[in-house]
Amino acid sequence: MIPSNNIKTTGDPWASYKRYKVNEVVMHNGVSYQNTTGINTEPISGSVNWYSPDFITDSDLPFIIVNNNLFRLIKNPVNNNPVNKKTVELNDFIDNGYYDDSVLIIRAKYNTGDINDFGTLANNFTDGSYTQVKYVE
Repeated sequence: MIPSNNIKTTGDPWASYKRYKVNEVVMHNGVSYQNTTGINTEPISGSVNWYSPDFITDSDLPFIIVNNNLFRLIKNPVNNNPVNKKTVELNDFIDNGYYDDSVLIIRAKYNTGDINDFGTLANNFTDGSYTQVKYVE
């Protein structure tokens, strides 16, 4: 789900007891939030479960540095602690970043170990901290 910068500005007030679907919009403390995961945590700035264009800053963008290169971070829904929104955790995916100047990692699922260890090209990146590594040379 890619959040829209043009979400509707009306919505029911957020309720802790209600289960929200992906893309549902609520109002909380005077701000519209769009649910991005289907998980009902309290909508706050920086939450991985809620999106609000009112609070987007460069530090909120889901990009991280791995192996000295920029990658997009896709958080697993169970890894929803806002404190770790820019930390690679078990079963998170990273994608669209360069391994080096000739290999583009399309997508890789983090398992365990050093987040900078993709393994080796000679072993098709099966010998590092990631599984399901898709890449192009």
